[in-house]
Amino acid sequence: MCSFANQRVLDLGCGTGVLGVLASRWGASSVDFADLDPDAVRATRASCRLNGVSPGAILRSDLLLRIRARYDVVLGNLYADLVLRLASDPRLGRSCRIGTLILSGIHRQRLITVRASVRAAGFAIQAEARDGQWHGLRLRR
Repeated sequence: MCSFANQRVLDLGCGTGVLGVLASRWGASSVDFADLDPDAVRATRASCRLNGVSPGAILRSDLLLRIRARYDVVLGNLYADLVLRLASDPRLGRSCRIGTLILSGIHRQRLITVRASVRAAGFAIQAEARDGQWHGLRLRR
């Protein structure tokens, strides 16, 4: 199990909000959620309510477009193309200046490109996980 004790967390591309709900259960001091899809925003609100989680903000946002706060941890189950957009977005440095980025949903065929992109954005790879063709990365700046 992972601990997010006293961490400010952003669940980026939250979908149903499951990653943020888990971070809250594992001790996060606050969790904000963001997704471009209005159905995902509604699903996240429902997930938080059903799981007794008091979310910070639940935003409709294209990646970091509407994100103004700073976070200790940014979580995202994002396809490689979105990870590449995220890594090249200068707002990432503002949102996750010194912190942890935990990404999953990266297909094996795009892993080398994603690794290079997140390194170029100033992140060091701390850990990798694999489930079949899908990969996850824990990164630290």
